[in-house]
Amino acid sequence: MIQRLTKHLHLIVIIGIIGVASFLRLYRLGELTEFLGDQGSAGVMIYEAWKSKTLPLVGPRFSTGQETGPAFYYLIAPALILSGFKPIAAALVMVISGVGTVFLLYRTVSIISGSNAGLVAAWLYAVSPVTVAVSRNIWNPTTIPFFLSLVLYSMAKIARERAYGYAAVLGGSVGILLQLHYTNLFTLLVAVIFWIYIGYRRDTEDSLSVWIGRSAAALAALLTVLSPYLWYEYLHGFTDISSVFQTLMGTRGLAGFAFRVNPDIAGVINGTVGAVTPLPAGIWIPLLGGILIMTLLWGSRWQKMIIVWLLGGIGVMLLYRENIRDHYLYFLQVLSFAVIASVLGSNLRKWTAAGLVLALGTGIFSLTRTDIFRKEFSDIRRTEAAVNSMVQYAGGKPFSFTVIRSRSFSDFHYRYFFTLRRLRPVEITNPDYSLLFIVCEDPLCPELADLASVSRLYVLCYDHHCGLDYPVINLNDWRPAGVTEVSNRYIYRFLR
Repeated sequence: MIQRLTKHLHLIVIIGIIGVASFLRLYRLGELTEFLGDQGSAGVMIYEAWKSKTLPLVGPRFSTGQETGPAFYYLIAPALILSGFKPIAAALVMVISGVGTVFLLYRTVSIISGSNAGLVAAWLYAVSPVTVAVSRNIWNPTTIPFFLSLVLYSMAKIARERAYGYAAVLGGSVGILLQLHYTNLFTLLVAVIFWIYIGYRRDTEDSLSVWIGRSAAALAALLTVLSPYLWYEYLHGFTDISSVFQTLMGTRGLAGFAFRVNPDIAGVINGTVGAVTPLPAGIWIPLLGGILIMTLLWGSRWQKMIIVWLLGGIGVMLLYRENIRDHYLYFLQVLSFAVIASVLGSNLRKWTAAGLVLALGTGIFSLTRTDIFRKEFSDIRRTEAAVNSMVQYAGGKPFSFTVIRSRSFSDFHYRYFFTLRRLRPVEITNPDYSLLFIVCEDPLCPELADLASVSRLYVLCYDHHCGLDYPVINLNDWRPAGVTEVSNRYIYRFLR
């Protein structure tokens, strides 16, 4: 009777947690979703592929210059196509992956450390300021936590419940992760080690040939998911794959690690365990040490494996010689929640109540730090309104444009809406146009006269893959024709 009541209570609690997670990610979604050049570029690529009835073989480029696999495009394309290419549909896919991660964490940690720990993991992930904000971002790294959770869940099902049908899920998930960011090569390494371990400790009734067959299923799923990208790489001499390894192992990657560790230790800690709740790295480092000691003393074999996985990943990232950006660490964040939840939700009798109270308090603290009440960006609405204004004013005449004081590295968030209208602004260096729009996205924009006096205006990147140099135009060669404010963006008009 008590077990049944406990089971029903856990069901009610996890439904409530998923409800909270959904609310935090869906509330003001259209206003808080970031829509800049990267998002616009992805949308244009998908739109053009759909119109030309072609299948993309590559996805967005890494910041280090290599092509990624197309998995991200495949994930968001159905939502964009069915919605008539409304960006909010792609944001909804990201939200679903974020909420799905909450549920997968609950199921996985419940298998590994018990249902109390599973609820703690789901609760902390649901209200984390970092994961809430990231879940709205239409970007390939955004879905890494979901597929990492799926990898972890598949491992738990295989190891704890002998559910070997998840071998294909494991292989397919790793294949998707490899296309989302190259840091998931570490996940591939862990998955291979795990699978070898499964083969080593297989049941006596399972022959080696059975394990090989399961291995073939996992490998087939991995290669199937990677096949479009591998075909592209084959046609291009595997240049991107070799470049990734050169980046990782060259002097700008992991080479020379014996002489210098990346000094941004605080940044790596904040980007991993710091995602659980916003505490300074100076607090997290000793806490992580305490968690390590508790896990080694009282943790199960699985809990020890996960904390070694986490600390190993942190160690590898600290050997990376270049600047470590936040999204490089997404492949470790889920592990952080699993490790900490396993301690807070421990089944040790003297610790359980205190751990659950601490988890509740930590979650409430995180909840107060979420961004749901921050000042809106409204990128989608404002960008589309600016494009409508430019199209209306141009009246069918050829024109060009650029953007100043933007949070974006490129102007593709505007080009996305131009593309949907089947309009292509003239290249800014082409003399065959007489109308130039300059869009200012910052609340503090210059006066028209001040802007007109600028002799060297740097043009914002207008390529899918931005280079280093873009044209500089002299506005003294143009005649100012007016300025219009549209949705808190200023559109300056120049004629020649």
